[in-house]
Amino acid sequence: MACCLLNARSVPTSVTENAIQQAVVLGTMSGSAVDVETFEVLFHAVTLNPSFKIPFPVTFFHTFFNSWVC
Repeated sequence: MACCLLNARSVPTSVTENAIQQAVVLGTMSGSAVDVETFEVLFHAVTLNPSFKIPFPVTFFHTFFNSWVC
């Protein structure tokens, strides 16, 4: 769905990218994949409010990202 939205360019790329970022945050926090229905809800939320962000504990991400090897 995300690829189709990016290719169609029917909505601003920034809206689709923000929805993808929020899906990644949600998937990371829940430890499971984000399904299409959940992505649609996130996309709708971002469409209504382009600055929409899923709140998350900052310490969670510091711990998670510090373990990555780049």
